[in-house]
Amino acid sequence: MEQSTHGTFPLEFGSLQLMDLRAWCEFGHLQEVNRAYFHPRGMALTLVLDDELREPYLVVQSTDDKEGWIIDPVLPETVEKARRVQAELEEKKPVREHALGYWIQPIDEVSETEL
Repeated sequence: MEQSTHGTFPLEFGSLQLMDLRAWCEFGHLQEVNRAYFHPRGMALTLVLDDELREPYLVVQSTDDKEGWIIDPVLPETVEKARRVQAELEEKKPVREHALGYWIQPIDEVSETEL
């Protein structure tokens, strides 16, 4: 099995590979998903990395926090994670834009083909 920068997990589905959630978090993806998407909406995605827990992820919301959440304090490892994820994005973005014509898939009309 090919080793990714995010670690490996022993299950594969064709060309899809399940990622190790701990490695995914340590790389910085959870932080950046929260910072860019969930926190501005007053929410956070939380992953519980405990093998005995039945629900390994939760989305929490604060209805009292109208301006959304922030990462505080911003530590050196916070900055490093953000830089790693940004570098990964900058590597993948031109390939995707060249192949598809966009980075984030536009959803402005129904597809003409059925799945």
